[in-house]
Amino acid sequence: MWRYPHFLRVPLVVAILVTFLSLASGCHTSTHATGIPSHIRSVEVEIFKNNTMYKGIETRLTRQLIDQINADPVIRVVSGGGDAVLSGEITNINRQTIRETTTDEPATVSVSIHATFSLYDEAGRHFLMADIPVSSSESSTLSGLYEASQGETVSMAEDAATTVLARAIINRSIGSW
Repeated sequence: MWRYPHFLRVPLVVAILVTFLSLASGCHTSTHATGIPSHIRSVEVEIFKNNTMYKGIETRLTRQLIDQINADPVIRVVSGGGDAVLSGEITNINRQTIRETTTDEPATVSVSIHATFSLYDEAGRHFLMADIPVSSSESSTLSGLYEASQGETVSMAEDAATTVLARAIINRSIGSW
């Protein structure tokens, strides 16, 4: 039967003992699957700054972010004093006509929203993520489409695009919590 050489036994035992004691004492840094520190259990969601001419989209995006975070049982949204702060800005909204009617009116229009976001760790006093670009068109090119001929409106397309954008922000920041 093979045995560890004597000169390796002591360092091995010491390493196991140090690992066990540090885990047992809680003196280790743990992170979630995303690399977010485990002490973050609450997040404050600031209203995103809107750098576009389309007003009100920042409120819809913030509402979507709060709804999606609140759907997760592990983390909660707080109105102030959170372990982390999620903030950002809407940088651009594209409305592109995909198809026109015979009278050159828009029939199918695509709405995509582009933003940047940051996640700040209040306890560590540093950014976990800063100015990360994200778009509603990253995961789905059909997320912000509307058909005027079917009674759909731009507002409906913007709602769909903000939902997809909020999901993208959550997945890239605190998702997989």
